[in-house]
Amino acid sequence: MVEDNASVKIVAEGPVATMTKSLKGEAAEINAGSKAVVDFQSTSATKQTLTLPKGGSQVNLSRGATFNVVGAAKTGVISSATDTAFNIDRSKSVVIENTNLAAPLFTKTSLKTTVAIDKPSRVRVYDRQGAVQTTWNIKGSSFSVNKGATASVDSSNADFVANLKMQDYSKFELLSATN
Repeated sequence: MVEDNASVKIVAEGPVATMTKSLKGEAAEINAGSKAVVDFQSTSATKQTLTLPKGGSQVNLSRGATFNVVGAAKTGVISSATDTAFNIDRSKSVVIENTNLAAPLFTKTSLKTTVAIDKPSRVRVYDRQGAVQTTWNIKGSSFSVNKGATASVDSSNADFVANLKMQDYSKFELLSATN
């Protein structure tokens, strides 16, 4: 738990966080309070920056929170188990970036990961050359990633639904329209 207005920054040559379970033995949770900053960065070409290997794990981001996961692993920046969820409630920004431009954001072993965005936001994605590819304004949305690729998208923005392809990006950036 990163409390309201607190920040944590971890920069490592290997994996930054491998969350196997909570202190209660349940699925792992990362909770960022209001205006908290969580910044995970890894330079490893072989290890993911964030690994959530237990099904049902959650990343919960509160109003005004910032969450960055940056890595260089050729297999992906985030590895997650079945039914992992990223719950974004009016967060200031969320960045998932692979500095190895040819590599994916989520590993091909990531299964049924859901990203739920509660309020209006701007989503910007970057192509494999590191340039802005597309920006969408959304009113709230959810999408799932399975085996590193977009599996489903639910949004009132038809272009976002038709064209969100997580497997094609070097960087995913979400900026809240309410902050």
